[in-house]
Amino acid sequence: MLTARCGITEDVSLIEYFQEGLQNKLVEKVYGMEHMPKTIDEWYEATSRFDNQYRRARAVINRYKGVGQTRNLVTPRYTPPTKDPNAMDVDRLSTSEREKYMKEGRCFTCGQTGHRAADHKQDKGRQPERRPVRTAEVKEDSTKEVSNIAKIKAMMAELEENDKVKLLEDMAEKDFA
Repeated sequence: MLTARCGITEDVSLIEYFQEGLQNKLVEKVYGMEHMPKTIDEWYEATSRFDNQYRRARAVINRYKGVGQTRNLVTPRYTPPTKDPNAMDVDRLSTSEREKYMKEGRCFTCGQTGHRAADHKQDKGRQPERRPVRTAEVKEDSTKEVSNIAKIKAMMAELEENDKVKLLEDMAEKDFA
């Protein structure tokens, strides 16, 4: 023990050092005794008794809580709302519309030119301020067509859930998988 190496032998000093290492509730329990301990040995005995009582009480309480129940010690402060997996983004731009809007310098929110979609978030309902938006001169590449996979994905996105299931079942029957 560190106090023995330092030569501290007085009960008052030993008790003070001992109290610093104890939990507050345990110290309060000892101070609430009718006859407070005066020596370090009495402090050891009292705190040991209260600590054992506390542990036995916790064991009994936990026994009656139910087996297998775990307690969540950390409660999350913010839980984002869960997104409905069956919800469809009706207002969402397709990839081709998105590319068209970017080429023309249109706002992704309202489709008008002269401002960006981020301006809508700042204004919260007010009409966005018209500011010049940079547009890039892009040559139309007529040879580049939308791939068949992209077309199929777009069509799948528009299907209702039960139609998607039927289509996937048909594809599985015909070894498309």
